[in-house]
Amino acid sequence: MTTKGGRWALSAIDRIIEDRHLLRHPFYERWQKGKISQDVLREYAKQYYAYESKLPAFLTAALSHLEDGPAKEAVAANLADESGMPEPHPELWLRFADALGLSRDEVVFAELTPRTINLIETYACLCDRGADEALSALYAYEAQFAAIAKTKGETLRTFYELTDGDALKFFDVHAMLGLRPGDAHVIRNAGGRATADSIRALSISQAALGTREVMVIHHTDCAVGRFSQHELAERIAQATGQPFNEDFGTFTDPIEAVKEDVGRLRLSPHLAHREKIRGFMYELATSQLSEV
Repeated sequence: MTTKGGRWALSAIDRIIEDRHLLRHPFYERWQKGKISQDVLREYAKQYYAYESKLPAFLTAALSHLEDGPAKEAVAANLADESGMPEPHPELWLRFADALGLSRDEVVFAELTPRTINLIETYACLCDRGADEALSALYAYEAQFAAIAKTKGETLRTFYELTDGDALKFFDVHAMLGLRPGDAHVIRNAGGRATADSIRALSISQAALGTREVMVIHHTDCAVGRFSQHELAERIAQATGQPFNEDFGTFTDPIEAVKEDVGRLRLSPHLAHREKIRGFMYELATSQLSEV
């Protein structure tokens, strides 16, 4: 597909999504007004878990159809998020279900409705069929999800007295930046450090993909900050039987580490756009993102 054709197709999908946005569905309109009963919320939690738990498999299937490039990087980053950034998202959903008074067995082994089964089978089929079908299906879901998660989280706090950050982390994580697929080029490594590889990837992103703004995001309780260079190298050597002498970028002060990475990027001669480089800390316990 040509770049021009791809943009046309994306615009067409965006128009369809806007016309049929999930927040306009009667169920979500009642949710936004606090008119969904606790029993219905519990049943919803059971049914949605079935889809959420299958999402990594859908993303994996989509990856198998994609050639190296921005689309594959975006899907791979999404899969990494679902699988454990900051924690596996199905686990975060189970914590929401816990707050509703459901046991984990009630959720994991729930009897699925025909509509839920149809949803899962449809996504599995589309993600198995090919790159265009998989990307279109996943985009239609992901493009809406930040707004939906933000709305759900706000409503649960306002009308259902769910205020525990751990119970609502699933919604807070998905609403955190409000980004849609393709809005950002995610470059990830252990510790979120501005390494030579990260700068190389960012320089390509700026030159080839039009990236103009940069966010350096670290999170609390990072292993790179909890262990020393020697301790990490020793653990890897014990696990593999081979010495490992590369620099991990370990640190003791997480805030200073963010500032250091921002400073390194601002001074890099390989970045064409250094005016808007900012640093942030993501607090795992509260799902809050704060600028450093």
